[in-house]
Formats: sequence, structure tokens, C-alpha cells
Amino acid sequence: MDKKTVYIWDLAGTLFVDAWDKERTGFEDYDGWVTNKTGKKLEEISDREYEEMYEEPLKQGWPFGLDILPGFKEVLNWTKNNEAFTTGTIEQMDWRAHYLNPRVEFDIRDYFQKINSTFDYGETNKKTQEMLVDYLGKKYDEGYRVAVYADDKIKNCQSFSAAANIAKEKHNDFSYRLYHVLNNDSGLKDKGGHFEVGNLFDLLKSEKEIAF
Repeated sequence: MDKKTVYIWDLAGTLFVDAWDKERTGFEDYDGWVTNKTGKKLEEISDREYEEMYEEPLKQGWPFGLDILPGFKEVLNWTKNNEAFTTGTIEQMDWRAHYLNPRVEFDIRDYFQKINSTFDYGETNKKTQEMLVDYLGKKYDEGYRVAVYADDKIKNCQSFSAAANIAKEKHNDFSYRLYHVLNNDSGLKDKGGHFEVGNLFDLLKSEKEIAF
């Protein structure tokens, strides 16, 4: 890794298990739980309130089956320069840490130099191309010339790709790699423009091969 590289991570479903337990909670999904808890219709709940309501189930852990995904520690220890870009609030990492740290016996927050949120750009929990263009511009100004992005949602991957291509047009010494994390055993596949990886170990293997 000769060029300074920043690794940008989505959180839920990419680095953390995010599987709502409808049997134990009694609700079909988080949306059902949050509308019951607030007494409001979903469309009446602001994006910020929706994300802030995660505090109770994240601190409890079990409603989401909360855990780190296999390879969490290994990949983040190797990659360095790790930042999150999440649609949740920054505090959600602390709520995950409240539950997870005693169980995994390390502080999950230690592996990140910064947690970035869509709420840094306004009252929204939706990632946009414009946000990512701004973010990548700031990373370039900080000296990063390579950005590696990982997300389990293909729509977010597409938004990042569009933003990164704009960054490449502005700066010919900028490049990026994109990983769509599938959370299965499918291995590494070059899809032309992005990689599909079954899990974090596949991503780590790919990055080591690129580096060496």
C-alpha cells in the first residue's frame, strides 16, 4: 500500500450481525417495534428519532442478535485508517460497544479513527452521492489517494462508485476499490467495477494480494 489508503466501512450487515429476532421481540421487524414503542406511524417518525430509538435494542444486543461478523478484528487490524460511514447516528457505535465489548473482550471502537454519519450532512438517514463526493474530497485533502469502500447494500455501493468516479475526474491520482459484502461463502468475484466478497476474510485476502 504505497499510496495512503482510507478504508470506509458501512456498519450494520457489513461489520456487525444485524438480524432482527421477530420470535423473541414479538415484532416482525424493527419498524414494527419502533412504531409500537413510540405510538406513532412510521411516516410520523423523523429520521433522527428513528435512529435514536436504536439505543435500547442495541444496548440489549439480543433483539438484533448483535455480534461482530467473522473477520472483524483480523481485517480491521490489517487495513488501518478505518472510518465508518453510517446512516445511523454516531452514538450507535457506543451502544454496540456497551453490549459487545464485554463479550468480545476488546473495544470495537479502537479500530476506527472516525465515525462519519449521514447526519453530518443534515437530518437524514439516507446516503447520497452528494454526501460521498464531499466526503471523498475531504479525504483527498487529508492526503488519501486510495479509498476502499465496503457495504452489504448494493445501492450504497452504486452511490459510492458514482461519487468516486467524480473524485477521479477531479484528481487523476485518485483511485478506489469497492466491495459488496454478501455474508455467505461465495468467495471473491471480480464483477468489473467492483468486487463481490462472501465475507470479511475474502476481502482481507483480496487486499493483501493487491498490496503485495
